Amino acid sequence: MYFPFAEVHVKGWVLPFLGFTAGVSSGFWGVGGGWVITPALFILGFPMNLAVGTSLSFIYAQAIVSSLTHKKLGNINLPLGLLLFIGMLPSVEIGARVVDFLKNRGEIDTYLGYFYFFFLLLIFAFTFFESSKAQRKQSEEAVISWKEKFPLSLLPPFLSCRGMKVSIWSGVLVGILGGFFSGLMGIGGGIILLPLMIYLLGLPTKMAVGTGLFNIMVGGAFGTFTHALKGNVDVLGGLLLLAGGGIGARIGALATKYAPGTKIRFLFSLSVGATALSVILRLKGYFLPAFLIIVGVAGVMCAIVIFYLWRGNYGEKMHRMGKGGT
Repeated sequence: MYFPFAEVHVKGWVLPFLGFTAGVSSGFWGVGGGWVITPALFILGFPMNLAVGTSLSFIYAQAIVSSLTHKKLGNINLPLGLLLFIGMLPSVEIGARVVDFLKNRGEIDTYLGYFYFFFLLLIFAFTFFESSKAQRKQSEEAVISWKEKFPLSLLPPFLSCRGMKVSIWSGVLVGILGGFFSGLMGIGGGIILLPLMIYLLGLPTKMAVGTGLFNIMVGGAFGTFTHALKGNVDVLGGLLLLAGGGIGARIGALATKYAPGTKIRFLFSLSVGATALSVILRLKGYFLPAFLIIVGVAGVMCAIVIFYLWRGNYGEKMHRMGKGGT
């Protein structure tokens, strides 16, 4: 299938499949799915500016589906989400302008590609270490927390909601960081919001997932709009991604009900690490291994998430049958 705007040929099944797997990961991790879509589009031959903008358009649409499901599960801290959005709104535009600047200089693929690699590698190392340690200690919440050591987290005024007490200053800062990386890398901001909300703001993992998706939904709307104005969105590619993404987003969100927080963070770290490997292989010219890694990891993680959902549903049915027999 030919995409005239990006001037690339891609097999017709690839983008709906990527959309489905990214949708599953979005609902499960609250990271929008950009960790799959942006590097995958880049690996498939889309220029980096189109990979970023098209990824954001996909993320925004499927985040709506995931957010609605997480709202029913009680995983969204709405006041905190709105606070984060205050910081996200201006910083998304700054990130998009950096993309536009690099595009005009003709250096976007190299500079942003290597930045993406090192950024993912850093997140992988930190979350892998923390989640592995948490599993050994059988601790559901994060073993590593900077909340009490971070100066801004102690400054009033504070926002209190659902048993959480968060400094407004630290919440806005987290929103600024998430928005900037959203506009810069087409990742919805969730890949940075998730660890920051867990380790810096002290949110439980599942609440961080749901609240992150809410922010991706509201912030992604503006990010998609500003990238579209700059000619960074391939509409046909976005529609094909959405063909599978809507279904996958609901599956992933429902699966969080049955997966421990430590497992969610551990699987997230593995996926980020594999994505970093695929990006560096693509930058070095190894197209096929890079593509196989990103598609393979997305598929394997998707299967694991579906297994959690199936096992949880099966366990609930057995429990109800047991009650009915007594």
